Amino acid sequence: MSRPKRSSLIDLTKPMSLTDSGIERLVCPPDKKQVFLRDIKVPGLKVRATAGGSKSFVFEGKLHRKNCRKTIGGVRSWTLSEARVEAKRLRVQLDRGDDPW
Repeated sequence: MSRPKRSSLIDLTKPMSLTDSGIERLVCPPDKKQVFLRDIKVPGLKVRATAGGSKSFVFEGKLHRKNCRKTIGGVRSWTLSEARVEAKRLRVQLDRGDDPW
């Protein structure tokens, strides 16, 4: 399987194994305020790209049947591996029934 070109668009409908190059290629389309790229390795971890060009790691999960989202931090401040560790920590809190928000 060949590597995607830097200019190729990312399919946002499916989770993928996040990579630094994939995060770099992520761009919010002009007709949207924000888009999310989901990680297949750590459920709940996403990268959010906004129309203004900022990108952040976020964690999304459900607590008491309510969908909740927490920003972990910007992609310039956090490495992908650090964001995965934090998302796993937040997932454990949710599984225990604790509110990480």
